Amino acid sequence: MYEILNNLEVIKISGENCLNFLQRFTTNDLKNQNFSYNYFLDSKGRYLYDSFLYRIPSDKNEKFIILINKSQINDLIEHLKFFKLKEKIQIENISSSYILLYSNKIIYDKNIIFSIKDPRYIGLGYISMIFKDNIELLEFNFTKNLYLKDKYNFAIPDGFSDLIHKKSIILEYGALQLNALNRNKGCYLGQELISRTLNQGIVRKNIYKITLNKEIDKTLLPYNLFIGELKIGHITSCYQKLAIAIINIDKIPYENKNSFRISNSNFQCKLEHAIWYKN
Repeated sequence: MYEILNNLEVIKISGENCLNFLQRFTTNDLKNQNFSYNYFLDSKGRYLYDSFLYRIPSDKNEKFIILINKSQINDLIEHLKFFKLKEKIQIENISSSYILLYSNKIIYDKNIIFSIKDPRYIGLGYISMIFKDNIELLEFNFTKNLYLKDKYNFAIPDGFSDLIHKKSIILEYGALQLNALNRNKGCYLGQELISRTLNQGIVRKNIYKITLNKEIDKTLLPYNLFIGELKIGHITSCYQKLAIAIINIDKIPYENKNSFRISNSNFQCKLEHAIWYKN
């Protein structure tokens, strides 16, 4: 099955020092990875943006492709240009020339620029890129919401739908377990909070998958979650009868972990720790 990812757009970073430049902002180490998932943080270590980074094979100057949600692309470009100063690099929005695909298997086709496994979790599919003019050469029957089904089935938090700009702490959203963070990497913007939290070994919030007996109204998100009168967390986003929640694990007694309620509702729900914490 194949889906066109209309929510993803493309930035190209090129120039003789673009690797070192990007290393100053990304949570993963780009030196030894061709395709990685990364967060961009502010100076306080809080979430700004999340994206895929693809290192373009080149014998000359380094080049990178950033795949990012279209709601974030202009802000990320401005963010990078603010720090560019006199760096000899180019930052371009090239979204008009490319299409991104999501599929449950790798795409072998001469027109595909790359087709690579989503690095966050083994159950996720493949991200592929193709020139927009060549999309009709692929003899595929495209479907819709293929990625959304996987996202909510595996409780994968991403983008502004789940994380809060300049507020969220990425370790609480599984950054380490989702392979979006290299704890041994050198200095990058926001690293101090991440390193301090990792050294202390205290992450009080985790991501949970919620299965509902009926669909909830997305316009009323976020929904608070309670055990009795104690608030334990909230639902960040939902799709059909599945939802993603961030929950304070200290407030969930083991024997009561399924005895919770959603604010102002009579939904029947099942609460499960995100499967990727078991990796």
